[in-house]
Amino acid sequence: MRLKLALLAPLLLLTPADAQAATTSSGPCYAIEIVVGDQRGARSVCPPQTWTHWHQVHVRCSYIAEYTESGPMTGGTGVSQALCPSSHIVRRFWNTQGPDHP
Repeated sequence: MRLKLALLAPLLLLTPADAQAATTSSGPCYAIEIVVGDQRGARSVCPPQTWTHWHQVHVRCSYIAEYTESGPMTGGTGVSQALCPSSHIVRRFWNTQGPDHP
């Protein structure tokens, strides 16, 4: 019986649980979950006419332990994307953003 429980415990950690989108600061940009090949992650998206805005995406990945991966900080017309390693799942993703200062 102990052997069965030992084999099942890692499988319980791999189930997708609570991946959710959240914008941490007010603004026009938002984060979406993406899949590229066998990797899951997130991308920060800004609508047209937001080139004076900066934004950066963040993704919380987990397999056995959890860690946060951040994409590049970029302007509104650029792409900020972060991917988890192929064996990891996305627990949470969000973006930070704000207006550029002249």
